[in-house]
Amino acid sequence: MRRKLRWLCTLAVTLVATGLGVSSASASSYLLDYVGYSYYTQAGTCFNAVGFVPEANATYLAFNHSANEYTFSLKDVCFVSADTVGTHVIHTYSNGTLDVYCDSKTTGTPADYSTNPPNGTSPGTFEDGDNVLGGSVSTLTVVIDLSTGTGDFSGEITVDRGSSLGNIPPDQRSGWTISGISTVAPGIPTGYFGQVDGQIFLDCPTGTEAKSWGAIKKSLNEEGQN
Repeated sequence: MRRKLRWLCTLAVTLVATGLGVSSASASSYLLDYVGYSYYTQAGTCFNAVGFVPEANATYLAFNHSANEYTFSLKDVCFVSADTVGTHVIHTYSNGTLDVYCDSKTTGTPADYSTNPPNGTSPGTFEDGDNVLGGSVSTLTVVIDLSTGTGDFSGEITVDRGSSLGNIPPDQRSGWTISGISTVAPGIPTGYFGQVDGQIFLDCPTGTEAKSWGAIKKSLNEEGQN
């Protein structure tokens, strides 16, 4: 995952340079890990994902996994543009939300994916309980390899709400990056697009260097030929 995130950061830096994507810097501040499933709404034009938050940085989010269930909902990040490079399709989305929730394991409602979201339990049971942290997703870039169905995504978040917002200094509430991978894994519930697995962090890991958009396209083409 660390290697994958480094590649995604390189993509993010490049997208900034071309005016398409998220911000970058030389240091990294980890926020959380997430895993779940993605799906589309509004006739396939808006990207969504729900799932669980198995780990978090205690400096920002003091989680108690023994007592509580922690979930996330990435919602209604809608289509802006598309590009094709070899077997890869690059979709850009914008103007969505991402929220993290805490729900008691004893008195709350267990999160349930069910099938064909949105449905009676998803995203609803991933969005109940205490809104721990949330914000706006200004941009999200999804790269899908049509030959395998797998992909990567990277976007920018500004946090502006939640019971733990006070743990994040005001000057660190913008520029958070959500990055991850999307795979067509066995057991994906009916109606979901793929399994998502990734992290949210502030800025890119040290050592990330910008590449030209042409270089990124060349890398994607070479990857498709291997």
